[in-house]
Amino acid sequence: MLTRVKDLKGNKKRHNGFSSIIAIIYVGLFAALSIAFTAMCSINVQMAQNHHQMAAAQASAESGLQYSRWLTNTYTQTISPGPLSAETMVAIFSDYRDYTAALLNGTEIIQGQNIGELIDLGNGYQFTIPSLLLSSGQPDNYALTYRQYSDSPETIEVISNGTSLGITRSVRLEYTLVGQTSSPFEYAIYSKDTMSLSSGVTVTGYNFEAGDDPLRIGTSSTNASSVALNHSATVDGDVIVGYGGDPDDVIYIASGASYTGSAHPMDSEWEPPVVEVPAYLSGSPSQGTINNTGTITTSGKYDSICLGRRDVLTIDGHVEIYVTGNVNLGNTASIRVESANPDSSLTLYLGGNLAGSNNASLNNETDDSRKMMIIGLETCESFSLAESGAVTAALYLPNAHVEFNHNVELHGAVISESFTQNNGVNVYYDANLRDSEIGVTTSSFSIVANGNSYSEL
Repeated sequence: MLTRVKDLKGNKKRHNGFSSIIAIIYVGLFAALSIAFTAMCSINVQMAQNHHQMAAAQASAESGLQYSRWLTNTYTQTISPGPLSAETMVAIFSDYRDYTAALLNGTEIIQGQNIGELIDLGNGYQFTIPSLLLSSGQPDNYALTYRQYSDSPETIEVISNGTSLGITRSVRLEYTLVGQTSSPFEYAIYSKDTMSLSSGVTVTGYNFEAGDDPLRIGTSSTNASSVALNHSATVDGDVIVGYGGDPDDVIYIASGASYTGSAHPMDSEWEPPVVEVPAYLSGSPSQGTINNTGTITTSGKYDSICLGRRDVLTIDGHVEIYVTGNVNLGNTASIRVESANPDSSLTLYLGGNLAGSNNASLNNETDDSRKMMIIGLETCESFSLAESGAVTAALYLPNAHVEFNHNVELHGAVISESFTQNNGVNVYYDANLRDSEIGVTTSSFSIVANGNSYSEL
């Protein structure tokens, strides 16, 4: 019996030792699992933080592109509009850089820094807007790099580098320079200054289609009585006055005078665009003076045109003429665009003044006012026709006083510095001129985002 009890005690000791070993193993295992779990949690937290920072950097980069859109929408051109050539597009890019510098240099949004200078890359140009803060006191920011390449100057590439706590993400978008060439002949009569329609004068139109805007006459002036509708003068349409002007002050309406549409100010300030003579004409040698009857079939440059009594200058073909001096038309003399040739048209760039004596005319036999354009340059200050003269043309004379006297009729439209329409003179506005361009001049341009060009870098 004593031996049996002793064996039982020995077995118990052996069981207790084995249990201790198992307990130690489990404790070690759980400790290892706890350490692994803690490490995994730390890694997940770090991954979450990295993901958050990357998302914040991505958001910063996206914000940079949105800011670039805002900048382009607020940009107002300060260079003179002109043909959207490669040189003009480079000038626009440079002007846009200067605009952003004037807007942002030294401001809090770029932390007191300055916009980078325009850098010549050899194959284009570049400037940088550094470290724009998303909001004051926040670490997130973005920088914008603008590039324009010589082989595609109409395209501006914007790269936005967004940063958040040392993480950087980059996105890219392209903008396109778009020239907007629109007709200045939205008005039957437009004057930068004064306009006077004498007694009995009628302004009406033709070639209108259903849904077209009504005929209108207008001035950029806001001065009192800048538009004078004298006794029984009639305008079959709207009267527009200068931006910010009061139609009740700007328009003088005499007894019996009327307009059938509305009167209101312009939506924004507007000036007729500057027109330049095509280089092939301005750089060519002068062929002297045209001073007698004849026919012109090719374009050319001349000192002046001086037609005597009953002389006729016939235009046969598509012709552009640059006259550096004056055009004088004697009694019953005329410049004639003949209709037998369907290609006949005349664009006359006028460096001096034009004066027509009694019954002198600009005789456009095609009856299409778009086929005779008289374009007055900055040095053209006067344009006048007297007694029974006839004009079928688009007259673009933004620096000239235009005067029609006694039974002169205009079929087309006129842009002038000032305009006087005397007794028995009517204007018949050709609505087809709304689709006409003055040469290739771009009256304005815009910088348009190309959404399809977006990419992450």
